[in-house]
Amino acid sequence: IAMMDRFNDKYEHISNVTPIYLPIYCSKLYHTFLEALDPSVTVLEVPSQRDRHYFKGHILIAEDNIANQELIKMILQNYGLTYSMTANGVEAVQYFKHAAYDMVLMDEQMPLKNGLEATEEILAYEKTEHKKHTPIVAITANVINGAREKVLAAGYDAFVGKPIDLKEIEKVFSDFLEERVSKVETVPDLQKLQKELLLEPQQIIMLLKTYMKKMDMQLSELESAINLKDFTRIERLAHSIKGSSANFRLEMIQKSAQELEQSGHIHDDNFDYKKVYRMLFEEYKKVKVTFEKS
Repeated sequence: IAMMDRFNDKYEHISNVTPIYLPIYCSKLYHTFLEALDPSVTVLEVPSQRDRHYFKGHILIAEDNIANQELIKMILQNYGLTYSMTANGVEAVQYFKHAAYDMVLMDEQMPLKNGLEATEEILAYEKTEHKKHTPIVAITANVINGAREKVLAAGYDAFVGKPIDLKEIEKVFSDFLEERVSKVETVPDLQKLQKELLLEPQQIIMLLKTYMKKMDMQLSELESAINLKDFTRIERLAHSIKGSSANFRLEMIQKSAQELEQSGHIHDDNFDYKKVYRMLFEEYKKVKVTFEKS
């Protein structure tokens, strides 16, 4: 980790060097450590917040760094937001043109097409197609004086520095997204999924059937692992359930699975695995009953 007193891009393309710029504070140091470590073996864990706010929205993320992708996904999940992920500016523009989003989080430095180029193309598309404007937020390591003004002048609606500060990104969510009291979306909305996943209704139903068949087996295995306090199996099964449930925007199931995964990862013997499992299981039963009636 290179500690620097001001922004400099000389380490931008050196894979084994991660820069950190003054001023240095705890969350910035924390996320820099995460970025510097091997993303394939690092479990990114966003610190919990008391009295967390939740927001409504589906977010398009344009970010090519794998560690940053995982961190941003976890932040959005913790705020009750769903997302689609792209790794370059070309993909970001294509995704934007074919689905509805409530916000775009755009990294400045990406391959094929950088963030500014992608933003200019999105703004031109909105104007040509007479689309309602979607807020575009720049995510950038360039935090020198004048950078914020330069980003806003280029057409972005807001600016978030890297490493991401939770208070800063929560303010952005608060400025542009509708807040909700809690994560209440339990049953998948087929019309919404059809629009976001670009699939036919029958394809979504087929995928949901596959999801439920797999869940029936995994929940039984997970309950057994919890009874045996097999932390490795708890982490593995909860991770799988979290990912598959996120695909269908089943946020309550996803949140419970994430708590089980994180606690299993650190072998937390004081965590109430059975209670969280019961919450997860009850939410899944609601989904299953509703789906079978439809």
